[in-house]
Amino acid sequence: MKNVAIKIVSSVLGLILLTVFILSYFYHKADDFQTASQNAAFSSDELLYTLNSIVNETDFVETLFINNPGGVSSAGFKRTAQNIYKRHTGIRAVEFMTPDGKIDYFYPSDGSNLIADKNFLTDPDRGPEVNFAIKTKQTTVSGPYNLYRGGYGLVGRNPVFYTDDRGNEHFLGIAAIVLNLPTAIDLPSFKELINNGYEYRVWCVNEHNENITIIQSDSFKKGKKTIEVPIPVPNHEWYLSLYPRKGWVSWYHMLTLLVAEIAFYCSYFLLVHNYLHRVRSLENINKARTDFLARMSHDMRTPMNAIINTADFGLKESESTRLTGYFRQIKESSLYLLGLQNDLLDMQKLEKGVVPLHPEVIVSGRIIKNVLAIMDVRAREKNITFVTSFKNNFQDCYIYVDKLRFNQILLNILNNAIKYTPPGGRVEWTAVSKRKEDGNYEVKHIIRDNGVGMSEAFQKHLFEPFTQEPNSQSVREGGAGLGLAITKNLIGLLGGTISCQSTLGNGSLFTVILPVQAAAEEQIAGYKTAVSVKSTGYHLQNKKVLLCEDNDLNLTIAVRILEEAGMTVDTAADGSSGVEKIRQALELQRAGTAGYKMYDGILMDVRMPVMDGLTATREIRKLDTKIPIVALSANAYGDDVQRSLAAGMNAHIAKPIDKAELFQTLSRLFNNNPSEASL
Repeated sequence: MKNVAIKIVSSVLGLILLTVFILSYFYHKADDFQTASQNAAFSSDELLYTLNSIVNETDFVETLFINNPGGVSSAGFKRTAQNIYKRHTGIRAVEFMTPDGKIDYFYPSDGSNLIADKNFLTDPDRGPEVNFAIKTKQTTVSGPYNLYRGGYGLVGRNPVFYTDDRGNEHFLGIAAIVLNLPTAIDLPSFKELINNGYEYRVWCVNEHNENITIIQSDSFKKGKKTIEVPIPVPNHEWYLSLYPRKGWVSWYHMLTLLVAEIAFYCSYFLLVHNYLHRVRSLENINKARTDFLARMSHDMRTPMNAIINTADFGLKESESTRLTGYFRQIKESSLYLLGLQNDLLDMQKLEKGVVPLHPEVIVSGRIIKNVLAIMDVRAREKNITFVTSFKNNFQDCYIYVDKLRFNQILLNILNNAIKYTPPGGRVEWTAVSKRKEDGNYEVKHIIRDNGVGMSEAFQKHLFEPFTQEPNSQSVREGGAGLGLAITKNLIGLLGGTISCQSTLGNGSLFTVILPVQAAAEEQIAGYKTAVSVKSTGYHLQNKKVLLCEDNDLNLTIAVRILEEAGMTVDTAADGSSGVEKIRQALELQRAGTAGYKMYDGILMDVRMPVMDGLTATREIRKLDTKIPIVALSANAYGDDVQRSLAAGMNAHIAKPIDKAELFQTLSRLFNNNPSEASL
């Protein structure tokens, strides 16, 4: 039977391969165009990003003049210009043109005598573009020009306007950056185009309606059939033209395809059985790995819960400064280990594609504030200057996002920047928001440091899991090499992008663009109501709970946490005992026993002897009770939360116990519980 199936599959496969060969010729050219288009799009994106990253440096000059409308000193301009000049090798000069059209500020000063007396408002070559930038009030990249200082290059202009206290707008001048060609856009992707057999040309149409070449490969020939990709440089449109050196399609390609198909068909019988066997083996290995990680997660989180919460008790009760220091070190080390474990679990979930998103309404500034509070402390601990800039008033918007994942993305990148920057260094975080036509937002986070940087070779593997470039900082700081791999996957999950520029020894620049959904009016109303309720406290005094936990130490810790919140706690050592206690409690309640108080809720461990927590929950639900049940478990892997909810639980809290999360969850469930329990 198996041989017959293989023959049928093989015959069908032969017909498919023949059909593929016949159709390939007709589609091959379209495929070549598509591949070339993808290559061109990638190169144009890199070119646009590079230009923007350089020209956006004029923002620093703009800020300098807006903050000093009465006048900027030459020394102040020089300091700002020097910092910009050092960051980009393609910059020829940094300049500022005053409203009268004169270049009164420039760096470096070489060749300044060639431009100092020129009026750029009336200059026949530069004037139209200067006036265009002023009229549109937008950053503009124009050229290429034969530069007055010598050479050939582009000019990025940023018109600077200042609004006074009366609301009157004043034109202060134009901040400009002069870029050398081709140094400023000597990009790796253009070298890859040549290596992949393409010839290219970047060009634009100037104010005289002439096609002007900006940069092109040495062997580019006009007249060839090209594809063209627009490049929306600031306030202008450039184009990238591309064609393959050996032509769009050839019979050599088709012959290669035919040989490959025959070889594949002949090798099918030799490979199919081995392939199926290996697939089955890999499935077994993956299942074993998943089971192992699930068990390890539970076994590690159980003692971790005891360590972290015992350290908390020690910090609260210790009167000795030395002992307090010991407890703090224990807690910090435990949280570090917990973070590594969470990274491993996150990576496993992302690889399996089972990471659910839990969006909620939040004020945008709160995410920024939370992240800033954490990283500011971290920067001060390392004596690092931490500079922030948040533009376009994204602080007070109601947004609908997965707060946990947004925080995780920003914390991972900022923590890396501080981690790989030696003491005395500098980390800059700039966030720029843009309101889109559909009412939602797009937020760009730019994180720059002057730390150890990365080699070009390592950057190709930057977002791969378990990778770290060995250097003094990575050896000192440690880590599993999962942070950026997780971050890239999460950004992709949220529909965003991440890119990196880095030079070994000169720091790194990460750019993250994240789409953000604006909250609807009904969502905002619900959020305000929830905040109002939350501000009144947890309301846990005199609540009675049943705690099912088989680990004596974790039982003691949980009882103490609950009793300190004012609750009465009854305990059970396994799921069977817990079910029996609920059965007895229901009988007493139905009998109207005087003075008896029914349980307000149940905290249920998942893995217990005799009867596990999931089975116990199902048994309790058969007793027709709607009493809230919360999984308080070390199971935090894969589908553990879904299994808990499917069994009939109302919520799942992972160990180690987060007191705030526990109290908030219990308060919500108690106040929403429709049963006859004392609520």
